[in-house]
Amino acid sequence: MTPPARTVPLALALLTGGTADAASHDLLAGLSADGVFRQTRPLPDDRVRRGERGYALLPDQFGGQWSVILSGTPAANTVHFTFMGGRAALTQGGPTIGKLMGRMVGRAATTCFNVGTERLPDLRAWVEGAVRAGQDVTLDRRFGPLRAQLLVNRTDGDPDSPAGLAEVDVLLTRSGTPGTAPWTNTCRAP
Repeated sequence: MTPPARTVPLALALLTGGTADAASHDLLAGLSADGVFRQTRPLPDDRVRRGERGYALLPDQFGGQWSVILSGTPAANTVHFTFMGGRAALTQGGPTIGKLMGRMVGRAATTCFNVGTERLPDLRAWVEGAVRAGQDVTLDRRFGPLRAQLLVNRTDGDPDSPAGLAEVDVLLTRSGTPGTAPWTNTCRAP
């Protein structure tokens, strides 16, 4: 006679699942806690790829739309922040947009990628400086195990946007396996 299969009570499964998702909830809650964004809304399916969870950060701020996309299953191995707005908004508000992007990137680095706080000043300064500089850039840099890629792109005006458009993207990835030492903090879709 074979022993009965071991089962996990539903309440325990829900509790442990909730604990695993706490970091991404903390990321989204932290992004809202600064008082700049008061809520998040899931991005429509046509704005994310398979295996991604995306969120619009609301309300729109500093002349543009903000979003965050988490990629990877079950834990996010990539976090992608985007600002899309008018070229004039980025030209005039570059220091403020850079500072906010730097704070968001720093929060994701610690919450989702278990990066030590000693690396945050350099990471934030790098993001802020590149956005504030007012030039189109494509940069790639490592901060310990964290790889940060940054793109700032401005387009000239056209009939649909006479003043031109601007986009800032920061993509964070980490080598290693999410959820195992030394990468114990991870983010999942809430």
